[in-house]
Amino acid sequence: MEKKKIIFGIIIGIIIIATIYFSGILKPNNPSATESEAKCLGEKSTFYYLTGCTFCKKQEAMFGENLKYLNMVECSEQPEKCVLLTGVPAWNINGKFYEGVQPISKLKELTGC
Repeated sequence: MEKKKIIFGIIIGIIIIATIYFSGILKPNNPSATESEAKCLGEKSTFYYLTGCTFCKKQEAMFGENLKYLNMVECSEQPEKCVLLTGVPAWNINGKFYEGVQPISKLKELTGC
């Protein structure tokens, strides 16, 4: 009986640690984009999102006040522009789509910004 309690405790501990890790609590903050970086990304890419999408909000938070400089498409308002996507957030850079939250450093690398 005691052995089962120990195993159960270990399993619960692993679940708690995995939940904390994957929720982003233990991950370092992604650096924010500067105004010039956001302007450059806005000229060289398109950001696709849905209002209310948790991951989209996470991507948007990386830009803060500089979000206004991005070329953005809200997929529920313009679904015809999002037919090739299987998920959001997504970026179109040089005709290629990149889905999921992207680090600013990767976006800069892909666009040359």
